[in-house]
Amino acid sequence: MPYANGRTFLDADSHLMELPDFLTRHADPADRAIVGEVDVSGAGRLKDALAGLAEARAHSDEVAASLRALGNGLIAGPKGYEALGAFSPDERSDALDLLGFERQLVFATFPPESMFHSTPEVCAAGGRSPATTT
Repeated sequence: MPYANGRTFLDADSHLMELPDFLTRHADPADRAIVGEVDVSGAGRLKDALAGLAEARAHSDEVAASLRALGNGLIAGPKGYEALGAFSPDERSDALDLLGFERQLVFATFPPESMFHSTPEVCAAGGRSPATTT
């Protein structure tokens, strides 16, 4: 039985754990060079893990399976980048199903000032909607 059951539940405090390249992946192609990646040099042991996660775009099959096996216990499971669905849309859909949430209100994890602390041109490039996404 899911953690949330008996009626429709909406999760109103979820966070997307952005990978360091999220701005460059989604920025307008003309702006990618000036936007750059989020600096995670001060992230300690997480820094190395983020490099692998950014490349794979998901947890390993083994890690994802072990998280799914928690069932409704997922609510008390790993948090942050280690959580099921932290940065993978497919995993997040599974996590919602396991927990019984119909929908989520998802917030950014990084505050804007951590990304847009540079020149006005960089701030504008980071906030622009791309014409196309790749």
